[in-house]
Amino acid sequence: MKVGRGLFCPMSKTYGKCTSYGHRPFFYTATLIVLGLALVLIGCGELSLEKLLENEEPGELSISPMDAYIPASGTLDISGKGGFTPYKYKNIGTLGTIDPDTGVYAAPASVSESDTTDIEVTDSIGSTASTTITVFAPLSLNPAAKIVDEGQEVDFTALGGVPNYDFYLNGSLQGSSSGSWSHTFSTEGSYTMEVVDRLGNTAVSTITVEGHLAIVVDKNWVEKTLSLDCRVINPDGAHTFSIDTPGTSAEVGYLINPSSNPATFVAPDVETVVTIKVEDNSNLTTVEIHVLSAAPEPLAFPTTMTVLVNKMQQLTATGGIEPHTFWLVGEGNLSTHPTQENRIRYNAPSFPTTAYVWVQDRLGRQAKTTVNVVEEY
Repeated sequence: MKVGRGLFCPMSKTYGKCTSYGHRPFFYTATLIVLGLALVLIGCGELSLEKLLENEEPGELSISPMDAYIPASGTLDISGKGGFTPYKYKNIGTLGTIDPDTGVYAAPASVSESDTTDIEVTDSIGSTASTTITVFAPLSLNPAAKIVDEGQEVDFTALGGVPNYDFYLNGSLQGSSSGSWSHTFSTEGSYTMEVVDRLGNTAVSTITVEGHLAIVVDKNWVEKTLSLDCRVINPDGAHTFSIDTPGTSAEVGYLINPSSNPATFVAPDVETVVTIKVEDNSNLTTVEIHVLSAAPEPLAFPTTMTVLVNKMQQLTATGGIEPHTFWLVGEGNLSTHPTQENRIRYNAPSFPTTAYVWVQDRLGRQAKTTVNVVEEY
């Protein structure tokens, strides 16, 4: 360090340059010289006599980098600038550790979600500056791999990293979101879904679409007495549709042109569930069609929810067709409501995190709530 920087000027009673050397009293100049030589002798660092006499200001103390991001188990060099060396570094929070002399910050080995801590630098005269460090969990994409049939939709969820996220299918940008994306795979083959967070971290999911014999319908329900087209994909030779549910046409409906593609299912005048089957030369497959009195209401679920650590929050699904099925992706646990099957209770863990509660109705329709667990509102 240059010990001549920032000395107090008795002529002006401020930090900064005094008047030219010729206007300084002899005893003042001599005192500075003796002080500078003494500092060199005791090993306080580099001494420039010219700078000492000019008494230049060292500049305001600052810290670098500002508002940095670092992955769990990573390290980061923090440095002070300006002010008066030597510097001392301190971790104001409890997340990770820092070397008080070198300024090397070490993030904790793991975090359940992004968390922050403040780092402070202090110079030799007590001035301070601080910065905020955000430690994030490694980015991952759920599911990491999956085998699906043609026409099946896959829901992808990004965990960790730094939002927002861009989703790429085989290198082509599909869109951006705060954490989830859905895609329907209509063609047989292998696909790669890649997620990229705000810092450029990436994670991938491998999807294999198999060309099995399958029945494709626009929806898996139809109103009483109305019709629904049924299409077959990947047949091995000729195919034939049939109704696999025992009963008369008045009880289970009937098919028009069962060897065509599409065949048409005409629903009976009663509420029921009908299984439609298709067979080709070597395989068969089925699909269930729900016959309803009226079109079902859309399945609805809260989009987001905030809950305190160690607390319970109730979620209610509306619409859809009972029964409802709930499941959890992330930390915490679910417990059922004692009397109402369309309600579920989320019990938060003892630490902040982000979790996802899913619901599915009898028709297979799904909805998701993003749960943010916090220490305080």
